Amino acid sequence: MRRIPAFGAVAAALVLLGAACAAGAAIEVPKEKMCDFGAYIIDPDPKGANVRDAPKGRIIRTIPFSANKSAYVRVTGYHVLGSADTWLRVRLDDGTTGWIYHELVGIWVKNTESDDEATLHRLPDSASPVTGTIFGEGEATVLGGNGKWALVRYTAGDGVQFNGWLSPEKQCARPVQGCP
Repeated sequence: MRRIPAFGAVAAALVLLGAACAAGAAIEVPKEKMCDFGAYIIDPDPKGANVRDAPKGRIIRTIPFSANKSAYVRVTGYHVLGSADTWLRVRLDDGTTGWIYHELVGIWVKNTESDDEATLHRLPDSASPVTGTIFGEGEATVLGGNGKWALVRYTAGDGVQFNGWLSPEKQCARPVQGCP
């Protein structure tokens, strides 16, 4: 086995880190974090969205699809309790706890005034650099979480997508029932 001198390994790691930052890999996603925010199902699959006992685990519940999105959102709201890689640990309205793939989860970005905006941040901290600004209201896909902050992917009207951390005061889990 070939050994790499410690200095060489550190230098290689710094080069890789620098390349990742230069390539735009600025969003930091924790491996596993506890979360505390609401969300809803956005999966359009007619078979429904599966809730599992563990990431990639056994299906414990299937949330039925509804073509009436407003009814679907109203019925399937839930609470995000944790995130690990591409999976979210959730508690459904009936108390069932399980895991769901993050691409199936949405959150409403709320702006209460017509000229209001929501900013997405590089880290779950309002003092961190802004990665994008959302004007008006709209739906975002939840990618992960950290405490009350949601890591989201937002697609603007022109199709441009950007990722970032959405602050708790700009989140709404039940837009059909109204966002406080």
